[in-house]
Amino acid sequence: MTNKDKIFKISGLIGTFFTILSFIIMILTLLTVDRVKKLVETSKNWIIKIEITESQNSIDVTVPVIRIKGKVEFYTSAAETINKGPVNLIMHQKSIILLCFVRPLIPRKSNQNGYYLQPKLIVHRNGGFEGIISFGYAKEDDLETEYQIIVLAVPQKSVPAGLIHADLPFYLASSNIVVVKWGGHRLER
Repeated sequence: MTNKDKIFKISGLIGTFFTILSFIIMILTLLTVDRVKKLVETSKNWIIKIEITESQNSIDVTVPVIRIKGKVEFYTSAAETINKGPVNLIMHQKSIILLCFVRPLIPRKSNQNGYYLQPKLIVHRNGGFEGIISFGYAKEDDLETEYQIIVLAVPQKSVPAGLIHADLPFYLASSNIVVVKWGGHRLER
């Protein structure tokens, strides 16, 4: 077998691999879309309210980080509004999670603009939630930048991995929007 034949054979195997990989990705995408469509249909009667109630300011100049707290109400039926169950368990059973996103309101010079996905929020039995938000490292171009914070109720595994998202993902409910300003020394509300 000549080198040309070997290259041709390897090219064919690589092409077959990418064809199979594309087919698998297409099927997984269709399954996800179908799951989200079913969830949207099921969730039409759900009541979900999210509110960010507190953000603790940071005094660390090099790593602006704040703690946020809030409250989520999650009911899948009218009966649940009377007999409240543990919110965290109900959300888990319905495959719903809370995710927080932060977006600089003034575009950054670094061209890394969009919504920054934050670490997963912890939801408590009573519906309270808490988490930590990072605004990245303080840089010259970040001074005096305002940031928008929003919390979303989303289906589990519906948000693609990755730190920066061009737009907010599909969500069932959103919180109030909180704006904070990084002034070089501390975050101000």
